[in-house]
Amino acid sequence: MIRVLIADDHLVVADGLRCLLGRQKDMEVVGCAATGVEAVELAQALRPDIVLMDYRMPELDGIEATVRIAQRAPATRVVMLSREIEARHVARAIRVGACGYMTKEATGDEVIGAIRAAHAGRRCVDDRVVGDVLAELAGRGRGDPSELLSSRERQILQLLAIGHTNQEIAALLTLSARTVETYRARMMRKLDLRDLASLVRFAIRHGFSVLE
Repeated sequence: MIRVLIADDHLVVADGLRCLLGRQKDMEVVGCAATGVEAVELAQALRPDIVLMDYRMPELDGIEATVRIAQRAPATRVVMLSREIEARHVARAIRVGACGYMTKEATGDEVIGAIRAAHAGRRCVDDRVVGDVLAELAGRGRGDPSELLSSRERQILQLLAIGHTNQEIAALLTLSARTVETYRARMMRKLDLRDLASLVRFAIRHGFSVLE
């Protein structure tokens, strides 16, 4: 039996996936997470075989959640399921440890196939994006400047992108506002950006924002 944790903040999507997986004789849905933080916590507590993870998640994006799951539940494999189809996003997910990547244009059978492939130790990338992704991973793509950022910087960038102030971020992450400002300034230096507006635009363009 393949034990699956669903991580998607859209309840209708999560319910649909639960029904789809529930019809499979070799699969069991062991839980659903609505935020990236919850996905990490449930993966650590439940130790599922597979986490079916949305790329864009509140509180902690799917990329950072995948990194943390690899650290805290190394036997669990992550299959990303997202509407993000740009090669840099897919390559980023693969680089941080996702075993599969399916777009939300995929059929139910394709998603099921990706889960089974990941459980068997194989990598599965959606045919709709695989060519561009191979080029990106081989270094022929444009690269992803967000890879310059640390785990904490990516977390703060996501919170900035969805409209939180330094003070709010400090409270959420148990940091001082001065520390958050230091992280923000460091990110702008790394990315060669001059103001907060440019930083927020960068975040949205590179998939850090959970805004639709």
